[in-house]
Amino acid sequence: MKPELVRVVVVGTGGIGRHHLNLWKEVPNAEVVGVFDILPKAAQAAAERFKAPKVYATLQEAVADPKADVVDVCTPNMFHKEGVLAALAAGKHCLCEKPLACTSREVREMIAARDRSGKLLMTTQNMRFEERSVALKQMIAANRLGEIYYGRAWWLRRRFAPTTPGFLHKAQAGLGPGADIGVHVLDLSMHLMGHPKPVSVTGVSAAKLAHRPDVANQWGRFDPKDYEVEDFAAGLIRFESGAALSLEASWLLNMFEDEVISVTLFGTEAGVRWPDLKFSHVQDGVMVDSQVVSKLGANGHKGALTAMTEAILGGKPSPVPTEQSLTVIRILEGLYESAETGREVRLA
Repeated sequence: MKPELVRVVVVGTGGIGRHHLNLWKEVPNAEVVGVFDILPKAAQAAAERFKAPKVYATLQEAVADPKADVVDVCTPNMFHKEGVLAALAAGKHCLCEKPLACTSREVREMIAARDRSGKLLMTTQNMRFEERSVALKQMIAANRLGEIYYGRAWWLRRRFAPTTPGFLHKAQAGLGPGADIGVHVLDLSMHLMGHPKPVSVTGVSAAKLAHRPDVANQWGRFDPKDYEVEDFAAGLIRFESGAALSLEASWLLNMFEDEVISVTLFGTEAGVRWPDLKFSHVQDGVMVDSQVVSKLGANGHKGALTAMTEAILGGKPSPVPTEQSLTVIRILEGLYESAETGREVRLA
């Protein structure tokens, strides 16, 4: 008999974990049964704030809770694998924050564990579930753009670098803005383009501003000596179809805007810019601009959590197939490899 309620354990109570705890309260047919954090005081504080009934002493105790159906992994990037594998081995479904892992090898280990467990594994690629993304995906499926042959994916910030070790230290974060915010627009672009098969990537990365003692940062000060990842990453991805996609991500960049988050797709029938869903096309022999004025909501995190809940209750596949996350991570992996070697990386 299918369950009528999905019971959730949240692992990791930092900023994103607390955000999930707040959102789980709004998801129909779901409830949080407990929390775990490597820092007991942080776990206790989160449990009290969000009224979680139980605080676990260890990760193994958390994933083994017989009351739990799904484990929501919200730890720093380098600890995703530990949480995901533990959850699946304990026979629990698993939701994991992005990026699913820092290497394709780790994602393949997760896929093998998923297959052994028979449970769902989903990456929280929340931008897919924003109302405006769903609307644009439907319009693309209706061939409004025609053949999409080029795209741009940007998430650029003028001065918004995180300040905590979970983002800046390689032992915890592994990678910088390319994996932190770049993965969002990369995954969304791939999703909208229909997941074309990538064949190669050329990339660059740098930390040109982060190590300067005079760098300004609107999210507070950090010690430049503690900054171990890049502050800028960019790449060009080529696909088997002949299409291409450019990707840019930065926390610190000398630009006019405070922040630019954009996916632009160019097709044979029209071009479109997300998130405002402005279209450029030709109609009756003249150039026309148009814009969607409804379906522009942006609460993607709640949508992702709801989609996972509905998939579990309905016996449906993962709303974000892990094989798609593997492709995204392989692209990012290739981008960083190319940046290090100075050569194009072919993707198997």
